[in-house]
Order: sequence, then C-alpha cells, then structure tokens
Amino acid sequence: MEAYIPDDPAKCIPRPAEPREPGAPVEFGVAEGRILRSDTGHPLAGAHLQMLGTPYTAFTEDDGSYRFRFDLSLVDQCRTQYVRVSAKGFESRLLVLVVGMSVRSEDVHLKRRSWWP
Repeated sequence: MEAYIPDDPAKCIPRPAEPREPGAPVEFGVAEGRILRSDTGHPLAGAHLQMLGTPYTAFTEDDGSYRFRFDLSLVDQCRTQYVRVSAKGFESRLLVLVVGMSVRSEDVHLKRRSWWP
C-alpha cells in the first residue's frame, strides 16, 4: 500500500466523539473526488474508501466519483483524516484528506497489481 503520512500521524487519529444530547442534529461534511486507473486514466467503478478509525465508507460510481458524508465533529478532533482506497486487482493507497464542510480532493490513481491473492 502506498501511503503519504506525516511524521507524527498519531496526532490526527480520530477519538470517539463526545456524547450528544438526545435528538441533537448531526452536522455532516462532504468530501468528493474521483478514483482512476493509473494505467489508462479511466474511471474505476466500485472502489472502496474507508475513513480510518471511523465508520464512514463510500464506493465509487461508474464514473469513478465518490461522495463521502461524515460527522463534521471530526474537524474538531483533527482536520486531517486518512482514507484507505482499495479495489480488487489494484494496489491500495492511503489518501490524506483535509476535511471540512465541503471538500474536493485531488484525483487518486490506483496502480494495477501484477497479481491478486
């Protein structure tokens, strides 16, 4: 897995959120982007994205786009979140995502594996 991690990633590992009042509204942030094949530049449908340390996941559409919805309280803990991007037959990557109310990430290119276990 290719990773781009700062010198001290422990500073930005999400902690469990403080309990909310029952019925209190949850504010959501959104992160959007595209996952592409590095060999052809074509969109990669069905890639899985998982924000590490959280229950938030997303899958890419046929056009390679994804839309992540997450609890905006993560911003209070750390604006930098790590997202594992994986797809069958491709090498996984770790995406460093700066979260906020509405974020557009750079395109992520996944390399084809020479083998698949």
